Amino acid sequence: MIKISSFIEIFPQLSRGMGITIIILIGSAIFSYVTAFIAGFLRLSKRKFVRGATTVYVEIFRGTSLIVQLFWFSYALPMLFGIRIGSDILAAVLAISLNYGAYMSEIVRGSILSVAKGQTEAGIALNMTPFQRMRIVILPQAVRMMLPEFGNYLIQMLKATSLVSLIGLTDVLYYGSILRSSNIAIESTVYLVILIFFFIIALPLIWLTRRLEEFSKKGVET
Repeated sequence: MIKISSFIEIFPQLSRGMGITIIILIGSAIFSYVTAFIAGFLRLSKRKFVRGATTVYVEIFRGTSLIVQLFWFSYALPMLFGIRIGSDILAAVLAISLNYGAYMSEIVRGSILSVAKGQTEAGIALNMTPFQRMRIVILPQAVRMMLPEFGNYLIQMLKATSLVSLIGLTDVLYYGSILRSSNIAIESTVYLVILIFFFIIALPLIWLTRRLEEFSKKGVET
């Protein structure tokens, strides 16, 4: 049976890890979106080598586990090659960013290719340069298509932050594991409170995703 007193005891302990969870989420979101756009554009490059190299990156990070990537950036690279990322927080942000950036790069590429060819032809007729066509005509329409999926992946990144405790970061799940191991009687309550913590963080992200979906549909209708 879950007791209110257990909640009162657990909440302050778990809240100590909230800062790490939010920092990693924000950092991962920023860098993953930047990575997605860079990789998405590179996969549209006319140079075969550039497209090939970017495809290798995308397939490696989409085809391997995020947990394995976290261990690689945190432990394997320093041990095998002497490459030190700098901190476990940076290693976690880098792993999550490159992982989700690889997935979202396909959204960027697909959205750009989905813009009607007539739009490009209209830009050519107006004597626009390729850069102007992309910036003024194609990209604004493509971004509207990307927004709903970008919002969904933001929620997925929040869930991914729960893995960072595996490399020793003191996030919400880390403190939850300490509480669980110190008092097995409150194990179920600990995991319930962790669930509530993540849901509370996810609520504004869910709201944002719905607004992005509405904005995207409005853009299509107009």
